[in-house]
Amino acid sequence: DLAQNMIRLSGREPGRDIHIKVVGIRPGEKLHEELFNVDEQLTPTRFGKVMRATRPHLPPDAFAGGLDELARAVEAGDADRVDRALWATLRTGDQPVESDAPVQ
Repeated sequence: DLAQNMIRLSGREPGRDIHIKVVGIRPGEKLHEELFNVDEQLTPTRFGKVMRATRPHLPPDAFAGGLDELARAVEAGDADRVDRALWATLRTGDQPVESDAPVQ
């Protein structure tokens, strides 16, 4: 529908001037967007459907220790260890699904 509307808005006719080919989802594309992380707490605001997302503060000592581990992992050149150290340091919930798609 979006493609057809864009074609019509440009003064062309879908299927005649410009053909649309549905190719499906590609690696790395999402079917839906997650608006909040699993460790965020949602609280209502005075604006009805607008929610405020807050997360617990990171303890400075734990954060500093996590950064030290992250630095050691980087120095060792161990990408898996870097990934684990980063997620553990930031405490951002579940790690993302592995994908061969390039990061953009």
